[in-house]
Amino acid sequence: MITSTSNAKIKRLNNIRKKRKTREEEGVFLVEGIGAVLYAVKFIPKFGLGKGIWASLFQSVSAFCNAGMDIAGPNSMMEFRDSGY
Repeated sequence: MITSTSNAKIKRLNNIRKKRKTREEEGVFLVEGIGAVLYAVKFIPKFGLGKGIWASLFQSVSAFCNAGMDIAGPNSMMEFRDSGY
């Protein structure tokens, strides 16, 4: 079994893992970013610019991670249920 990090095969495998992790992270940020933009269309008019952007980012990350946290108020996201997206 080859375990030395100075071995050429191990170095190649480590580089492949790093590239894969970077691509996965970029994909996560892209999906969360798209979600935040879509939420912002509804949240900015409701909460104002600063709080609307914050709520959009928070809700997008929370939804992606399935954390179940909600900062939209006592009715949760119910008022947005009939939205086209």
